[in-house]
Amino acid sequence: MTTTRWWWIRHAPVTNHDGRLYGRRDVAADLSDIAALQALAARLPEKAVWLASPLSRTKETAKALAALRAGDGNAPAAVAIEPDIIEQDFGKWQGMTYAEIAEIQGGEMHAFWFAAAHTTPEGGESFVSAMARVAEAVVRLTQTHEGSNIVAVAHAGVIRAAVALALGLDAEAALRLAVDDEIFFEIMRTYHARYAGSNANTDDFIAVAEEVRRRQLDDLFDAWLYLKDIPDIPEMDLHLVDFAP
Repeated sequence: MTTTRWWWIRHAPVTNHDGRLYGRRDVAADLSDIAALQALAARLPEKAVWLASPLSRTKETAKALAALRAGDGNAPAAVAIEPDIIEQDFGKWQGMTYAEIAEIQGGEMHAFWFAAAHTTPEGGESFVSAMARVAEAVVRLTQTHEGSNIVAVAHAGVIRAAVALALGLDAEAALRLAVDDEIFFEIMRTYHARYAGSNANTDDFIAVAEEVRRRQLDDLFDAWLYLKDIPDIPEMDLHLVDFAP
């Protein structure tokens, strides 16, 4: 059986969104971390079909990576634009703050995304619909480029959908997948971009962390900043009793 390998890459960070959902808005990516781009480019296959979504942040990320591959003689012949790997369409939510989106949903945000998988923003598409779109594209492109490496520069929602297809996950399970270098570094980049050269306090940092993570983090920061004892971390099966003398 011929194997077709997908290399999914999320576009470089967006740091100028001002706490607003950008979705399909054509905002620029921050490509200033050359070391990170070089490290990523070095791990990509020598021969591959390259794809990007129609948005400039994926096209520019792909262009930057391709240029670095050119330095070692392995530049792709071209980066093809694939409309079906564009980010989920959030309709009228695009350009709104996360607080405004939460208000629309009765004051609460989904724990891992902007809304539940079946929720359709006005004028947009649900994550379930986006998953179906991405699945069709993956099947079609896998058949078209059978036996090839496919490097696809896309978006967080799209990559969640593609991984869910590979793992046989439903839409809600897909939303629990993390698609970041690491959320911590995205928080730090956003915090630095917003407050470099100015004054900021702990509340400002918490606000940025909640904005990037898209969920309330009161319990986390209360435990780590204000409690005397080491907090329980059930997700890691760590409990205060484990550290008792």
